[in-house]
Amino acid sequence: MNMLYDIRSAVRGMRTGVPAYAWFLLRHMLERKEWDTDILANSFRGCEKDLRSSFPEAGKIIDWGIPNRLFEFTYRLGLPRMGPGYDVVLRPHFHPLRVRGAKDVLVFHDLSFARYPGFFSRRKRLWHWLHDPMGQALRADRVIAVSESTKRDIVELFGVPEEKVRVAYSGLDPQYREDIKEGEMKRVGEKYGLEKRFVLFVGTVEPRKNVAGLIRAFGMLKRRSGTKDVELIIAGGKGWLPGGVEKALQESPARDAIRFLGHVPQEDMPPLYRLASVFAFPSFFEGFGFPPLEAQASGVPVVASLNGGLSEVLKESAESVSPGEDKDIADGLERVLSDKGRAESLVRKGRENVRRFDWSRTAEEISGICKEIL
Repeated sequence: MNMLYDIRSAVRGMRTGVPAYAWFLLRHMLERKEWDTDILANSFRGCEKDLRSSFPEAGKIIDWGIPNRLFEFTYRLGLPRMGPGYDVVLRPHFHPLRVRGAKDVLVFHDLSFARYPGFFSRRKRLWHWLHDPMGQALRADRVIAVSESTKRDIVELFGVPEEKVRVAYSGLDPQYREDIKEGEMKRVGEKYGLEKRFVLFVGTVEPRKNVAGLIRAFGMLKRRSGTKDVELIIAGGKGWLPGGVEKALQESPARDAIRFLGHVPQEDMPPLYRLASVFAFPSFFEGFGFPPLEAQASGVPVVASLNGGLSEVLKESAESVSPGEDKDIADGLERVLSDKGRAESLVRKGRENVRRFDWSRTAEEISGICKEIL
Protein backbone atom coordinates (compact mmCIF):
# COMPACT_ATOMS: atom_id res chain seq x y z
CA MET A 1 0.00 0.00 0.00
CA ASN A 2 1.40 3.35 -1.07
CA MET A 3 0.99 6.51 1.01
CA LEU A 4 1.92 10.13 0.43
CA TYR A 5 2.44 11.92 3.75
CA ASP A 6 2.23 15.72 3.70
CA ILE A 7 4.73 17.06 6.25
CA ARG A 8 4.81 20.66 5.01
CA SER A 9 3.54 22.01 8.34
CA ALA A 10 6.67 20.70 10.09
CA VAL A 11 9.52 21.66 7.75
CA ARG A 12 10.34 24.96 9.47
CA GLY A 13 11.96 23.24 12.45
CA MET A 14 9.23 23.97 15.01
CA ARG A 15 8.27 21.01 17.21
CA THR A 16 5.18 22.36 18.92
CA GLY A 17 1.47 22.14 18.15
CA VAL A 18 0.59 21.00 14.62
CA PRO A 19 4.24 20.69 13.49
CA ALA A 20 4.96 18.38 16.43
CA TYR A 21 1.88 16.35 15.58
CA ALA A 22 2.97 15.98 11.94
CA TRP A 23 6.50 14.99 12.93
CA PHE A 24 5.67 12.40 15.60
CA LEU A 25 2.80 10.85 13.66
CA LEU A 26 5.08 10.25 10.66
CA ARG A 27 7.78 8.77 12.88
CA HIS A 28 5.35 6.21 14.35
CA MET A 29 3.60 5.51 11.05
CA LEU A 30 6.97 4.58 9.55
CA GLU A 31 7.82 2.39 12.54
CA ARG A 32 4.70 0.31 11.86
CA LYS A 33 6.08 -0.64 8.40
CA GLU A 34 2.58 -1.07 6.99
CA TRP A 35 2.87 1.52 4.23
CA ASP A 36 5.35 2.38 1.49
CA THR A 37 5.51 6.06 2.38
CA ASP A 38 6.74 9.01 0.34
CA ILE A 39 6.97 12.43 1.99
CA LEU A 40 5.76 15.69 0.49
CA ALA A 41 7.92 18.32 2.17
CA ASN A 42 8.34 21.28 -0.16
CA SER A 43 10.27 24.17 1.30
CA PHE A 44 11.66 27.23 -0.45
CA ARG A 45 14.82 26.86 1.67
CA GLY A 46 15.21 23.15 0.93
CA CYS A 47 14.71 20.40 3.50
CA GLU A 48 15.38 17.06 1.81
CA LYS A 49 18.71 16.42 3.54
CA ASP A 50 17.33 16.99 7.05
CA LEU A 51 14.25 14.88 6.41
CA ARG A 52 16.26 12.02 4.97
CA SER A 53 18.41 11.88 8.10
CA SER A 54 15.32 12.04 10.33
CA PHE A 55 13.23 9.53 8.36
CA PRO A 56 15.62 7.11 6.62
CA GLU A 57 12.84 4.50 6.30
CA ALA A 58 10.77 6.75 4.02
CA GLY A 59 10.66 6.40 0.26
CA LYS A 60 10.92 9.49 -1.91
CA ILE A 61 11.11 12.94 -0.38
CA ILE A 62 9.39 15.40 -2.67
CA ASP A 63 10.76 18.92 -2.33
CA TRP A 64 10.00 21.23 -5.24
CA GLY A 65 11.52 24.27 -3.57
CA ILE A 66 8.39 26.33 -4.26
CA PRO A 67 7.09 28.72 -1.57
CA ASN A 68 4.06 27.19 0.15
CA ARG A 69 2.26 30.54 -0.02
CA LEU A 70 2.25 30.09 -3.79
CA PHE A 71 0.54 26.72 -3.29
CA GLU A 72 -2.02 28.37 -1.03
CA PHE A 73 -2.80 31.00 -3.64
CA THR A 74 -3.07 28.58 -6.57
CA TYR A 75 -5.31 26.18 -4.61
CA ARG A 76 -8.30 28.39 -5.42
CA LEU A 77 -7.45 27.80 -9.11
CA GLY A 78 -7.63 24.02 -8.70
CA LEU A 79 -3.93 23.50 -7.94
CA PRO A 80 -1.56 22.04 -6.76
CA ARG A 81 -2.39 18.71 -8.33
CA MET A 82 -0.13 15.65 -8.22
CA GLY A 83 -0.26 12.65 -10.50
CA PRO A 84 -1.49 9.16 -9.60
CA GLY A 85 0.53 6.44 -7.89
CA TYR A 86 -0.70 6.58 -4.29
CA ASP A 87 -3.46 4.71 -2.53
CA VAL A 88 -3.79 7.24 0.29
CA VAL A 89 -2.63 10.78 0.97
CA LEU A 90 -2.46 11.53 4.70
CA ARG A 91 -2.53 15.23 5.58
CA PRO A 92 -1.95 16.15 9.25
CA HIS A 93 -3.06 19.72 8.52
CA PHE A 94 -5.24 21.35 5.86
CA HIS A 95 -2.43 22.59 3.63
CA PRO A 96 -3.98 22.48 0.14
CA LEU A 97 -3.20 19.44 -1.97
CA ARG A 98 -4.92 17.40 -4.68
CA VAL A 99 -3.62 13.94 -5.60
CA ARG A 100 -5.32 12.16 -8.49
CA GLY A 101 -6.60 8.68 -7.70
CA ALA A 102 -5.68 8.71 -3.98
CA LYS A 103 -8.01 8.52 -1.03
CA ASP A 104 -7.71 11.72 1.00
CA VAL A 105 -7.41 11.54 4.81
CA LEU A 106 -7.34 14.95 6.48
CA VAL A 107 -6.68 15.82 10.15
CA PHE A 108 -8.29 18.77 11.92
CA HIS A 109 -6.91 19.99 15.24
CA ASP A 110 -9.57 22.59 15.99
CA LEU A 111 -12.06 24.89 14.31
CA SER A 112 -11.34 27.97 16.40
CA PHE A 113 -11.05 30.05 13.21
CA ALA A 114 -14.65 29.15 12.33
CA ARG A 115 -16.14 29.29 15.82
CA TYR A 116 -14.31 32.43 17.00
CA PRO A 117 -13.18 34.41 13.92
CA GLY A 118 -12.77 37.55 16.05
CA PHE A 119 -9.71 35.98 17.67
CA PHE A 120 -7.89 36.17 14.34
CA SER A 121 -6.36 39.03 12.36
CA ARG A 122 -7.48 39.90 8.83
CA ARG A 123 -4.32 38.32 7.50
CA LYS A 124 -5.08 35.07 9.31
CA ARG A 125 -8.67 35.08 8.11
CA LEU A 126 -7.42 35.54 4.53
CA TRP A 127 -5.03 32.63 5.08
CA HIS A 128 -7.93 30.42 6.13
CA TRP A 129 -10.04 31.58 3.18
CA LEU A 130 -7.25 30.66 0.74
CA HIS A 131 -7.02 27.19 2.29
CA ASP A 132 -10.80 26.62 2.18
CA PRO A 133 -10.85 24.19 5.15
CA MET A 134 -14.60 23.58 4.85
CA GLY A 135 -14.31 22.63 1.20
CA GLN A 136 -11.35 20.39 1.95
CA ALA A 137 -13.23 18.65 4.75
CA LEU A 138 -16.27 18.06 2.55
CA ARG A 139 -14.14 16.63 -0.28
CA ALA A 140 -11.95 14.41 1.91
CA ASP A 141 -12.70 10.68 2.06
CA ARG A 142 -12.11 10.64 5.82
CA VAL A 143 -11.69 13.45 8.31
CA ILE A 144 -9.81 12.79 11.55
CA ALA A 145 -10.55 14.95 14.59
CA VAL A 146 -8.16 15.09 17.55
CA SER A 147 -11.07 15.22 20.02
CA GLU A 148 -14.80 14.62 20.22
CA SER A 149 -15.19 18.39 20.61
CA THR A 150 -13.46 18.99 17.29
CA LYS A 151 -15.56 16.28 15.66
CA ARG A 152 -18.76 18.03 16.81
CA ASP A 153 -17.51 21.29 15.33
CA ILE A 154 -16.64 19.63 12.00
CA VAL A 155 -20.13 18.16 11.77
CA GLU A 156 -22.01 21.24 13.01
CA LEU A 157 -20.01 24.09 11.44
CA PHE A 158 -18.86 22.43 8.22
CA GLY A 159 -21.79 20.09 7.60
CA VAL A 160 -19.53 17.06 7.14
CA PRO A 161 -21.49 13.79 7.52
CA GLU A 162 -20.82 12.36 10.97
CA GLU A 163 -20.03 8.91 9.61
CA LYS A 164 -17.10 10.38 7.66
CA VAL A 165 -15.39 11.79 10.78
CA ARG A 166 -13.23 9.69 13.11
CA VAL A 167 -11.64 10.69 16.42
CA ALA A 168 -8.02 9.79 17.21
CA TYR A 169 -6.35 11.45 20.18
CA SER A 170 -2.84 12.81 19.70
CA GLY A 171 0.19 11.36 21.43
CA LEU A 172 2.71 13.13 23.66
CA ASP A 173 6.37 13.93 23.08
CA PRO A 174 8.23 11.27 25.14
CA GLN A 175 10.92 13.74 26.25
CA TYR A 176 8.51 15.16 28.85
CA ARG A 177 8.18 11.76 30.53
CA GLU A 178 11.93 11.29 30.91
CA ASP A 179 14.13 12.03 33.91
CA ILE A 180 16.15 15.23 33.73
CA LYS A 181 19.66 15.57 35.07
CA GLU A 182 20.23 18.07 37.85
CA GLY A 183 22.81 19.85 35.71
CA GLU A 184 20.18 20.53 33.02
CA MET A 185 17.79 21.94 35.61
CA LYS A 186 20.51 24.24 36.89
CA ARG A 187 21.53 25.32 33.38
CA VAL A 188 18.00 26.33 32.39
CA GLY A 189 17.34 27.99 35.73
CA GLU A 190 20.44 30.15 35.38
CA LYS A 191 19.84 30.85 31.68
CA TYR A 192 16.41 32.39 32.34
CA GLY A 193 17.08 33.73 35.83
CA LEU A 194 14.50 31.47 37.50
CA GLU A 195 15.34 32.12 41.14
CA LYS A 196 11.79 32.36 42.52
CA ARG A 197 8.63 30.30 42.42
CA PHE A 198 6.79 30.92 39.17
CA VAL A 199 3.56 30.35 37.30
CA LEU A 200 4.31 29.13 33.77
CA PHE A 201 2.35 29.62 30.57
CA VAL A 202 3.49 28.00 27.30
CA GLY A 203 1.94 28.82 23.94
CA THR A 204 1.66 31.35 21.15
CA VAL A 205 0.72 34.78 22.49
CA GLU A 206 -2.56 35.40 20.67
CA PRO A 207 -6.10 36.29 21.81
CA ARG A 208 -7.50 32.76 21.99
CA LYS A 209 -4.92 31.76 24.61
CA ASN A 210 -6.21 34.44 27.03
CA VAL A 211 -2.76 35.66 28.07
CA ALA A 212 -4.25 39.07 28.86
CA GLY A 213 -6.69 37.47 31.29
CA LEU A 214 -3.85 35.52 32.89
CA ILE A 215 -1.85 38.73 33.35
CA ARG A 216 -4.81 40.45 35.01
CA ALA A 217 -5.42 37.41 37.23
CA PHE A 218 -1.77 37.35 38.21
CA GLY A 219 -2.03 40.99 39.28
CA MET A 220 -4.89 40.00 41.62
CA LEU A 221 -2.90 37.03 42.90
CA LYS A 222 0.11 39.15 43.81
CA ARG A 223 -1.99 41.27 46.19
CA ARG A 224 -2.68 38.22 48.34
CA SER A 225 -0.54 36.98 51.20
CA GLY A 226 1.83 34.13 50.48
CA THR A 227 2.33 34.99 46.81
CA LYS A 228 4.67 37.98 47.01
CA ASP A 229 7.64 35.92 45.77
CA VAL A 230 5.84 34.42 42.75
CA GLU A 231 6.62 35.38 39.13
CA LEU A 232 4.67 34.83 35.92
CA ILE A 233 6.77 33.36 33.09
CA ILE A 234 5.30 33.38 29.57
CA ALA A 235 7.10 31.16 27.07
CA GLY A 236 6.06 31.36 23.43
CA GLY A 237 6.40 33.44 20.33
CA LYS A 238 4.23 36.45 19.52
CA GLY A 239 1.22 35.67 17.40
CA TRP A 240 -1.32 38.21 16.20
CA LEU A 241 -3.52 40.96 17.67
CA PRO A 242 -1.17 41.56 20.65
CA GLY A 243 -2.86 44.79 21.78
CA GLY A 244 -4.84 43.23 24.61
CA VAL A 245 -1.77 41.60 26.11
CA GLU A 246 0.29 44.78 25.89
CA LYS A 247 -2.50 46.78 27.53
CA ALA A 248 -2.92 44.23 30.34
CA LEU A 249 0.84 44.28 30.99
CA GLN A 250 1.06 48.07 31.09
CA GLU A 251 -1.85 48.28 33.53
CA SER A 252 -0.74 45.40 35.76
CA PRO A 253 0.46 46.30 39.28
CA ALA A 254 2.60 43.15 39.05
CA ARG A 255 4.27 43.92 35.70
CA ASP A 256 7.74 43.84 37.28
CA ALA A 257 7.12 40.17 38.15
CA ILE A 258 6.00 39.20 34.64
CA ARG A 259 8.52 38.07 32.05
CA PHE A 260 8.16 37.07 28.39
CA LEU A 261 10.80 34.58 27.28
CA GLY A 262 9.72 34.47 23.63
CA HIS A 263 10.41 31.26 21.75
CA VAL A 264 12.24 28.78 24.00
CA PRO A 265 14.51 26.16 22.34
CA GLN A 266 13.08 22.66 22.48
CA GLU A 267 15.94 21.33 24.60
CA ASP A 268 15.12 23.87 27.32
CA MET A 269 11.43 23.04 27.56
CA PRO A 270 11.45 19.91 29.79
CA PRO A 271 13.61 21.58 32.50
CA LEU A 272 11.52 24.76 32.23
CA TYR A 273 8.34 22.81 32.94
CA ARG A 274 9.95 20.94 35.85
CA LEU A 275 11.07 24.17 37.50
CA ALA A 276 7.55 25.67 37.51
CA SER A 277 5.41 25.69 40.65
CA VAL A 278 2.18 25.59 38.64
CA PHE A 279 1.23 25.61 34.98
CA ALA A 280 -1.57 27.97 33.87
CA PHE A 281 -3.58 27.49 30.68
CA PRO A 282 -6.79 29.60 30.81
CA SER A 283 -7.42 29.37 27.06
CA PHE A 284 -10.80 30.36 25.66
CA PHE A 285 -10.82 27.44 23.25
CA GLU A 286 -8.66 24.43 22.33
CA GLY A 287 -9.20 21.48 20.06
CA PHE A 288 -6.72 19.39 22.05
CA GLY A 289 -3.98 21.21 23.97
CA PHE A 290 -0.41 19.86 24.16
CA PRO A 291 1.10 22.22 26.80
CA PRO A 292 -1.07 21.11 29.77
CA LEU A 293 -0.21 17.48 29.02
CA GLU A 294 3.48 18.32 28.74
CA ALA A 295 3.27 20.00 32.13
CA GLN A 296 1.49 17.00 33.66
CA ALA A 297 4.06 14.60 32.23
CA SER A 298 6.72 16.83 33.80
CA GLY A 299 5.12 16.52 37.25
CA VAL A 300 3.63 20.02 37.44
CA PRO A 301 0.10 20.79 38.72
CA VAL A 302 -2.13 22.34 36.06
CA VAL A 303 -4.70 25.14 36.33
CA ALA A 304 -6.75 25.29 33.14
CA SER A 305 -10.07 26.18 31.57
CA LEU A 306 -11.84 22.93 30.79
CA ASN A 307 -13.69 23.91 27.63
CA GLY A 308 -13.55 22.53 24.10
CA GLY A 309 -11.15 19.63 23.77
CA LEU A 310 -9.49 20.41 27.10
CA SER A 311 -12.47 18.93 28.96
CA GLU A 312 -11.71 15.55 27.32
CA VAL A 313 -7.95 15.80 27.49
CA LEU A 314 -7.66 16.87 31.13
CA LYS A 315 -10.94 15.65 32.66
CA GLU A 316 -10.55 15.76 36.49
CA SER A 317 -6.75 16.02 36.47
CA ALA A 318 -6.51 19.85 36.48
CA GLU A 319 -7.78 22.70 38.64
CA SER A 320 -10.69 24.04 36.60
CA VAL A 321 -11.16 27.80 36.08
CA SER A 322 -13.38 29.98 33.91
CA PRO A 323 -11.40 31.80 31.18
CA GLY A 324 -13.78 34.75 31.22
CA GLU A 325 -13.40 35.38 34.97
CA ASP A 326 -10.03 36.86 35.95
CA LYS A 327 -10.78 36.42 39.66
CA ASP A 328 -11.59 32.74 39.13
CA ILE A 329 -8.21 32.25 37.46
CA ALA A 330 -6.48 34.02 40.37
CA ASP A 331 -8.40 31.89 42.88
CA GLY A 332 -7.41 28.69 41.09
CA LEU A 333 -3.75 29.65 41.07
CA GLU A 334 -3.88 30.57 44.75
CA ARG A 335 -5.50 27.25 45.71
CA VAL A 336 -2.69 25.28 44.10
CA LEU A 337 0.15 27.54 45.26
CA SER A 338 -1.03 27.67 48.88
CA ASP A 339 -2.21 24.08 49.37
CA LYS A 340 0.64 21.57 49.08
CA GLY A 341 -1.72 18.61 49.39
CA ARG A 342 -3.90 19.89 46.57
CA ALA A 343 -0.88 20.46 44.35
CA GLU A 344 0.47 16.96 45.03
CA SER A 345 -2.93 15.44 44.25
CA LEU A 346 -3.03 17.24 40.90
CA VAL A 347 0.48 16.01 40.10
CA ARG A 348 -0.58 12.40 40.76
CA LYS A 349 -3.74 12.78 38.70
CA GLY A 350 -1.77 14.43 35.92
CA ARG A 351 0.80 11.65 35.67
CA GLU A 352 -2.02 9.12 35.48
CA ASN A 353 -3.87 11.17 32.88
CA VAL A 354 -1.00 11.44 30.40
CA ARG A 355 -0.77 7.66 30.17
CA ARG A 356 -3.79 7.84 27.84
CA PHE A 357 -1.83 9.65 25.14
CA ASP A 358 0.66 7.60 23.16
CA TRP A 359 1.89 8.14 19.60
CA SER A 360 2.06 4.41 18.86
CA ARG A 361 -1.65 4.11 19.65
CA THR A 362 -2.42 7.21 17.55
CA ALA A 363 -0.51 5.81 14.57
CA GLU A 364 -2.29 2.45 14.91
CA GLU A 365 -5.71 4.11 14.91
CA ILE A 366 -4.95 6.38 11.97
CA SER A 367 -3.40 3.55 9.96
CA GLY A 368 -6.61 1.60 10.56
CA ILE A 369 -8.70 4.52 9.31
CA CYS A 370 -6.58 4.72 6.14
CA LYS A 371 -7.03 0.98 5.51
CA GLU A 372 -10.75 1.26 6.14
CA ILE A 373 -11.34 3.51 3.12
CA LEU A 374 -9.38 1.18 0.82
